[in-house]
Amino acid sequence: MAFFSVIIPIKNLNEYVAENVAALLEQSFSDWELIIVTNEPTDNPWRDSRITLLHSGKVAPGRKRDLGSMHAVGKVLVFLDDDSYPPPDYLRSAYDIFINRSVKAVGGPGITPVSDGFWAQVSGAVFVSGLSGGNPARYLKLNNSSGKIYKDWPSVNLLVERDTFLAVGGFDCDFWPGEDTHLCRKMWDHARIGVEYQPGLAVEHHRRGSFLAHVHQVAQYGRVRGYFLRSIGVEVEDLKYWIPSVFFLFHCSVPLLLYAEGYSVIVSAYGAYLLVVSAALVQISKRVGVLKAGASIPYIFATHFAYGFFFIKGILSKAVDPVLR
Repeated sequence: MAFFSVIIPIKNLNEYVAENVAALLEQSFSDWELIIVTNEPTDNPWRDSRITLLHSGKVAPGRKRDLGSMHAVGKVLVFLDDDSYPPPDYLRSAYDIFINRSVKAVGGPGITPVSDGFWAQVSGAVFVSGLSGGNPARYLKLNNSSGKIYKDWPSVNLLVERDTFLAVGGFDCDFWPGEDTHLCRKMWDHARIGVEYQPGLAVEHHRRGSFLAHVHQVAQYGRVRGYFLRSIGVEVEDLKYWIPSVFFLFHCSVPLLLYAEGYSVIVSAYGAYLLVVSAALVQISKRVGVLKAGASIPYIFATHFAYGFFFIKGILSKAVDPVLR
């Protein structure tokens, strides 16, 4: 029996997962097993008996995580992505939390590694301000938010008691991204189980290395989030996800406003938006430096437009096609 069952879904073995495995082998806490779920049968290159490779075929990541959980023996399931990796005391710190406190689910931030290239750093910079990218707690160690309960947390760094996970039926969906939101909503609806934020349980998480890859990722998140709001319903905290779409729709209405000579409305709206972006840039500068903040300007605009458009597209969709990997 192991205390932790770490589950990583991948297409096939790659440099990222090798880095992740190396980090797990250096953990100061040794009572763990690792289950890697690939598309096709793959020989295990690691001789450590704690490491198991399963294969699932070409299915969504949530399905792979569910398969891994069926074979897991640990008390706590640790969900990581192949492109994230933990520091040496990660599992030791997590053990102390689960042993000493009554907690069912815990999440920590995914921090952009200093080894990432400049443009990957810029991609990550967009998300360290709530005014430009949503929830900074997901990307920074915010000690003043320690212990805060979230109804939604990304599966790049999510720990859930196995009994709780099985009680809600696991991920059991073909969404990607969004499978983590689906799981967290089920835990909340089932027994009001939220995810406790622990900044000390940070992992390093590689960001997208190009502008187009960044925009594609944001568009995917917007599409699924929009669909969820249509299918699951709207809660108060979900209203913030409409903001980029409001800006997108306003931008589309500018020709009509010009025709109607609504110049003051245009100037006021764009002025307010530029003030928000300026405030975001100040926050980003303080957290990652002026150079990366300046380079993030086109990323911020593209993030808001892509998310806003695809959020609307998701709301209008009767279903979201599964993304198989």
